[in-house]
This record gives sequence, structure tokens and C-alpha cells, in this order.
Amino acid sequence: MHQILKAKEVKNAKPGDRLSDGDGLRLDLDKNGKASWIFRFKSPKTSKERLMGLGPLRDVSLAQAREGASAARALVRNNKDPIEHRKEDRAKAKAEAAGTITFEAYAKRYISGKETAWKNEKHRQQ
Repeated sequence: MHQILKAKEVKNAKPGDRLSDGDGLRLDLDKNGKASWIFRFKSPKTSKERLMGLGPLRDVSLAQAREGASAARALVRNNKDPIEHRKEDRAKAKAEAAGTITFEAYAKRYISGKETAWKNEKHRQQ
């Protein structure tokens, strides 16, 4: 991993700056000075450029942003889109918090309960 940014540079960033830390991680500041960490990558599914927010500078340190970008890079290496992965994780957490189950979990539970009654192998495959 090629890290370029230093904590002092992050602290001294000015509105409108885009500071790169290398390997897709950068700090973007808007014209009002609001700073956010961004991870830039190519989607393994669509091959299009995607930008993933890692959080605002006030909440996420340079070290934490590097950790987040590293985890996202690992997902991309495994042909997973980090944004889609995060959405799935959030949906699972929301379902668990609500005391409900996801459609996929319900379908698997239903199928496993019914498949003993299926006599034909073709029904099992369908």
C-alpha cells in the first residue's frame, strides 16, 4: 500500500482540496470546508468507477480511513462490490434488529422443511 498523506496535511487541508493517500483513498473537501473520506474503485461486476464514502473527517481519522479502504480493497479482490456488501450488511442488521428474517433466510428455511416430501429429484433442483 502506498500511503502519501500525513496527519498534518489532513489538518491543514483547505476548502476545495482533494488529497490522495494512494490506492483509491482520498480526502475531499467541499467549498464550505466539509471533509469526507472517499474510496475510489472499479466495480468487479460492472467495471465502472464507483465512489464509496468512508465517513466525514470529524468522525473518521486517517488511520481509520486507511483501514476502511483496505477492507474495501479486499472485497474488490474477492470480486465483491464493497458498496453492495455494505448495503447487504445493513439490511441484515436492520432485519435482526426488527426481529424479522430476510426473504432469503425464510426461503431457505421453507425449502429445507418441505424438501423431504418431494419425491421427484427435478422438484428439488427447481
